Amino acid sequence: MAAPTLSLTNNAPGIYPQHVLVRIARSRVSVWLVLSGFLALGVLSSFRIPLFQGADESWHYAYVEHYALGRPLPNLNLHFTTGDPSAPYWQSHEASQPPLYYMLMSTITTLIPRGNLMREVILEGSTSNGMNGNLLPADTGGLGSGHVLAARLVRLATVLLGVIVVACAYATTLLATQRAELALLVAAMTAFNPRIIVLSAAVSNDMAVSAAASLTLLLVTYYVMSARRPHAALAGLMGVGAGVSLLMKYSGGVIIVAAVAALACRAWRDRASWRTLLAYGLAFGAGALLVTGWYFLHDWQLYGDILAWNKVNEMNAGLAAPRPVQESLNLIPFILSSFFGHPGYVLQVAVDHNLWMLRGFVVAAVGVVILAVRRRLNLAFVPLLVALAANVVAYYTWLTARDATQNMRFFSPMFVPITMLYVLGILAFFPRRWYAGLAVFASLAYALFIGTTLYESQRQMYAYPSYVREPERDAVLGRSRDGRVMFENGIQLIDAHLERQRQQSGEPIKLSVIWQVTRPLTEPAQLMLDVRDSNDQTITAYNTGNVDRYSHVVRAWQVGQLVREDYEFTPNVAQTDVLRILAGWYRQKTRTPIRPVGNGSVSVELGRVKVSAGQLPPTTDAATTVARVDGLGNLVGVKITEDDVVLDWQATAEPAGNYTLFVHGLDADGKIVAQQDQPFAHSVAYWTRGERLIERIHVPGLAQARSVRIGVYDPATLQRLHAVHPDGSAWPDDAIVVPIQPGIGQHAQRPQL
Repeated sequence: MAAPTLSLTNNAPGIYPQHVLVRIARSRVSVWLVLSGFLALGVLSSFRIPLFQGADESWHYAYVEHYALGRPLPNLNLHFTTGDPSAPYWQSHEASQPPLYYMLMSTITTLIPRGNLMREVILEGSTSNGMNGNLLPADTGGLGSGHVLAARLVRLATVLLGVIVVACAYATTLLATQRAELALLVAAMTAFNPRIIVLSAAVSNDMAVSAAASLTLLLVTYYVMSARRPHAALAGLMGVGAGVSLLMKYSGGVIIVAAVAALACRAWRDRASWRTLLAYGLAFGAGALLVTGWYFLHDWQLYGDILAWNKVNEMNAGLAAPRPVQESLNLIPFILSSFFGHPGYVLQVAVDHNLWMLRGFVVAAVGVVILAVRRRLNLAFVPLLVALAANVVAYYTWLTARDATQNMRFFSPMFVPITMLYVLGILAFFPRRWYAGLAVFASLAYALFIGTTLYESQRQMYAYPSYVREPERDAVLGRSRDGRVMFENGIQLIDAHLERQRQQSGEPIKLSVIWQVTRPLTEPAQLMLDVRDSNDQTITAYNTGNVDRYSHVVRAWQVGQLVREDYEFTPNVAQTDVLRILAGWYRQKTRTPIRPVGNGSVSVELGRVKVSAGQLPPTTDAATTVARVDGLGNLVGVKITEDDVVLDWQATAEPAGNYTLFVHGLDADGKIVAQQDQPFAHSVAYWTRGERLIERIHVPGLAQARSVRIGVYDPATLQRLHAVHPDGSAWPDDAIVVPIQPGIGQHAQRPQL
């Protein structure tokens, strides 16, 4: 008997693992797992990404609130400062968006008690350009209450719109190809597309138009592929879908092109007469006008344009920036890479992912051409390709005229067709018997990759501000106000703390700072931490404007709250030095300094850290020691010249703060004839065990003395540090006495043992 052949397309019962893969790829359980995976990532992202950090999300949410307050369609002829309820609540291009998504979402927000925050702060002109984060209730990542809860629920509803897109990706591919394994892979690539996940997790009409368009394209595909001649009612239903897509976002208008192409393809397939085609076209138009007619009439009456396109151009005048054709073409790689664009560019693997997916577009394009030449693309692909071409033309026209966002959000209506063509184009280079295995393993691998990288990147990028809670807040505010510094924009430095004051070169400096926003910020600001050496040269710097971390967004800090921010940076020094850490705030747009109030400089010192360049010598042997001071070090030499005392120390401890050194000049009777108290010039807070330091003290009148008395005390408690002889016996009163013997040109001395 001949050995059975291995075939992934063989559906006959058998023991081969390939049959298992076929069953898995064609199982509906697999589809539900893909949908569940998308839903989980969408919900998690909607909570992990702080509110109003999505693309224009604050403006989108404010538009939802506009309708939740019962306001009519915005009259773009009025300025928001007029106070008219029909005026735009802010003067921005978002006011020209079609209203359907915002109207639907407003039915959710009206269920939530929200107070009058939006009415007073946003809708009545206090802020002319969206929302200031620190004017809103605190968002800590949970459901919250008020506007936080309302916006969170709108996000969750938008995630459900994303589920519709994924389901349509599966159903449309299955109708077009009649292969469940291909439909599974297209659905998985749609579901775990990081761009789609993030868009679904934000308050935005992008997923709304994608959901409406995807449902309509599913109807279009069914219309073309149906075994029986479709009823005119289906054409009318396509018109309804196209109208809904247009009312979600103007880019949804490309679905009209897809539907018209579908009507033509079906008429050609059925050899229908032009009268039949006209009747179906009228049914389609009636369905579309049933949905959009009221909006067209409104715009015509106000602007003389059914799409208010003249006002759209006016509202977007600030984006006008015509660019040459070549410059627009140069943007193609960036635009394509953003289709599967992983937002976590804090991870190199995410950046690499975007690059590989961009290369995949090249392979897919060649593959689609091969499929077309081999006639393996059926009639269902014609409307999809025609609509995609229309979308490209419309986007190119917009791109060449405006400095708008150069990403694939403009292709939201075509998410499903683009993903389908991407997958089928790449699979054109693989044997068909591999499809089931590729569908199962590629879907699983991509889901795991996107899930883990999204989680890690969001963990790093979207850490919420850490607010100081009771009772620590009271303790911090109860401290002396001496170290506090107010900056011109209302940000106040409350406290700063270094994890360590001594470390080796190449080790990270960990700094914790407590800030307070004392009034609402009207402009974004970024913090510059500058680490400088003793020559005032910058060793390293930390700019929060270059770090993707939500807690660094100061406009998200709640007014009056204490915010603890942790910073980390690594200095490398060639020689041991005490480095100063300076902090200064800058306006994010102009990069001009925000100065400390009452201070002529642009920064303030937060602290100092001793950075050692190499290993220190071992502690001096006791035989060469004059005295030992507990908790500080060994005094290994004393030299007196005229009125100066030079002390040679070697550190045996690493105190947390500086101490004060005292020197008394004593006469022959032991009375003080000269004295000087001063902090260690080389602050003991930066001493490192084993290192040698020289302290010079000028004591006026010391020439009259016959001996000196030396000691160390804590300036906070005035308690002297315990001093002992080399043999361990204590010095009286913890003071080291050294007699002075006159010499030639200097005083020579030895300790009084």
